[in-house]
Amino acid sequence: MLKKFLISCSLLLSSTLFAETSSVKIEINEDKGVERHSYYFGMVNIHSSRFINYRVTNTGTTPLQFQSASIGGIGFSARHSCTGVINPQARCQFTIQYSPFFEGYHVGSFRIAFDQGYEILVNLSAQAVQ
Repeated sequence: MLKKFLISCSLLLSSTLFAETSSVKIEINEDKGVERHSYYFGMVNIHSSRFINYRVTNTGTTPLQFQSASIGGIGFSARHSCTGVINPQARCQFTIQYSPFFEGYHVGSFRIAFDQGYEILVNLSAQAVQ
């Protein structure tokens, strides 16, 4: 059975001076196990934040079982609105935040796991500046 789901990524940078929005689409089917991507937050002032929002839509014809989401790395955090089952055409959202307290180059990773071994791994990086 071929399952397809579409991950729409909407980028929302929060700043007192500007806001930008862009989107990226990722399609996964049963021929793929782990989709690997990367995201660079850019140069971010310490004690401020930038966000990226991922909208996950089940474009298949059967329910999609959400298993877990995890994040690692200094200054990175995440939250999500997914429940156990994502029905066809239903969606949920993940928000990744980068909020540095110390200067330097930081790396992390964000992992989204679904049933039947489907995963999305996003390698994260950013540079914190004064």
